Amino acid sequence: MYGAIEDLDEAIRLDPKDYQYYANRAQLLHQLKSYAAEIRDLEAAMERAPARHHDELRREIAEARSLLGK
Repeated sequence: MYGAIEDLDEAIRLDPKDYQYYANRAQLLHQLKSYAAEIRDLEAAMERAPARHHDELRREIAEARSLLGK
């Protein structure tokens, strides 16, 4: 899983405007229970994502905040 995160880190470095890289990395961070990092990636994804994806990203952010205890 850490190799996949490293691959996404590189993808983001090469194309920081693609929201899907942030969203995919957030999913991996969720599995690792790294909720604060997951929230940062989901917020970054939402800044870059088309509006049609905002509701789903908001739900994921709310879930991660709940798990983090915020």
